Amino acid sequence: MKFKPFVAFAAALLLSLTATAQLNRAEVPDKYKWNLSDLYPSNEAWYEHKDKLVAEVQDLEQYHGKLGQSAQMLFNYFDKRDYLLKEFNKLFSYAVLIGSQDLTNDKNRVLSHVFESAYMEFQMEESSFTDEINQLTDSVLYQFLKQEPKLNEYRMLISDIIRQRLHTLSDSEENLIVQVRMMGGSFNKIFSLLMDAEMPCPTITLANGESVELTQTNYPVVMATRNRADRAKAFKAFWENYGQYQGSCGEILTGQIQYYDFCARAHKFESTLQAQLFNDSIPESVYYSLIENVNKNLPTFHRYLRLKQRLLGVDQLRYYDMYAPTVEESDFEFTYEAAQSILLEALKPLGDDYVKNVKSAFEGRWIDVYPTRGKESGGYAEAGAYDVHPYILINYTGNYAETSTIAHEMGHAMHALYSSKNQTHTNANYSLFVAEIASTFNEALFNDYMLRNSNSKAQRISILMNILDDYKGTLFRQALFAEFELEVHKLVSQNEPTTGQILSELYGGLLRKYFGHDLGICYCDELANVEWSYVPHFYEDGFSVYTYCTSFTATQSLVSRILSGDKKALNRYIKLLSSGGSDYPINQLKEAGVDLTTSEPFDLTIKRMNELMDEVEKLLK
Repeated sequence: MKFKPFVAFAAALLLSLTATAQLNRAEVPDKYKWNLSDLYPSNEAWYEHKDKLVAEVQDLEQYHGKLGQSAQMLFNYFDKRDYLLKEFNKLFSYAVLIGSQDLTNDKNRVLSHVFESAYMEFQMEESSFTDEINQLTDSVLYQFLKQEPKLNEYRMLISDIIRQRLHTLSDSEENLIVQVRMMGGSFNKIFSLLMDAEMPCPTITLANGESVELTQTNYPVVMATRNRADRAKAFKAFWENYGQYQGSCGEILTGQIQYYDFCARAHKFESTLQAQLFNDSIPESVYYSLIENVNKNLPTFHRYLRLKQRLLGVDQLRYYDMYAPTVEESDFEFTYEAAQSILLEALKPLGDDYVKNVKSAFEGRWIDVYPTRGKESGGYAEAGAYDVHPYILINYTGNYAETSTIAHEMGHAMHALYSSKNQTHTNANYSLFVAEIASTFNEALFNDYMLRNSNSKAQRISILMNILDDYKGTLFRQALFAEFELEVHKLVSQNEPTTGQILSELYGGLLRKYFGHDLGICYCDELANVEWSYVPHFYEDGFSVYTYCTSFTATQSLVSRILSGDKKALNRYIKLLSSGGSDYPINQLKEAGVDLTTSEPFDLTIKRMNELMDEVEKLLK
């Protein structure tokens, strides 16, 4: 399908920057809002289900002291436990989704707190079986697996029980950890509430006279405008505002890391990094090798930055130029409907079944589309409800990057959908280590489609630079985050001070190294030092950002094979999406044809990046 690069926005929803700041949820037509009644028809129905589950948790009592009696008894316990976990996950999904609609709505937001209290009761009851399971020797567990075929459903769970014996505590100690986890989750909530609802946002006047409130949704839009003075003004106002809260953010982040560090050491790990990677059986060398390889290849990143400077035509590239469009006549704007049509075409290399499922997501109201007052910023896919389809939150304003975001989040949703369709609940939950492959894969297919359908040299250069921007954002920027996170965790574990100012100095040093500040490549204003406080991943999942980098490098290998028409590669990829958590992620990727314990995927990625820059330079000549 050929596309027109300048598609006007639908008149009913002209999402100018001003309108974005003022749009209320009630003004958005239902077809652009997700339908949460597929989960629960109302909050009241949610509460009823919650009460029913809390009562059912007591059913676990019947298995106390009996797990070693027979393979059938062990299966019955696992089966009941898995059912409860599945239903609690459904409760969780609804609470998260309805809370994200409007962070200022206490009636909806309180559901997350109610859920946590109920779920903690389940966790404490479940943890009371820890000692009992650990008293079953390896030989007994393997014998039970042979005696009861239905236990094969829980083979990975049993394998993890055996593998984690050294890091499993006593009944009373595990109960204590469960209670600590509830407190630990507060840090991320405080951060989200502060940033998305309570922190006042600065307002600036653009060169065209328009007044813009710099929310977390609007700020990236302004930074992607062509007017450099507007970008500089927004950059200064936005980060000066964040600078006023760096002390609070420093305390929130330090508390979050102290919580992770406590849990890791309590479970007899040497570090939080070791603890986080252990669950997925990822060697620590994968993390360290990533940072080492990125640092060795900073000259390639600096080549990209010089190319960016050349295309922008500026004497000195500055950090606030990072998101500026590089080719004036090929800006892309898409209505949401146009974006859907493009993505359905772009994803065709993944087969008819995949495209059919994506169409179901668009037509079945799985997606909450437009930014509204109080809505959570950014985007995510939520797929905790095993028996219900995934949901997607985006904040769509119509540009190229946000169309790519739809592709990204749709990748997560399809990964979850294929895993749920092909795995039991206990094996459907895939690792974070492979989670970003499906999302970056879809982005790559979107970029490839746009490139193949480009109508001019200017468009082609613009799309190539968009692809290179992905290398910047997903590989090098996330690696910077990973290195920052590693250093902050070291400071906290060594009881070194980690005030907001100290964290800003640490981040600023890494920013200048990565972006070649001292080499004169990109000037990094000190205002950007506080950017760490803006990154939600630091407050959510300890040591998760590196998976964006590893997934990105794995994707480059997989995409090239499938676009070449390799049917076996396509079948292996769909099998990867369908495998859920039925094996450890390193093994899953090896079966798909990618070995991330070697540097080969990274080397191929850097090679491809240089090839893309070669093409841009050739076009410029």
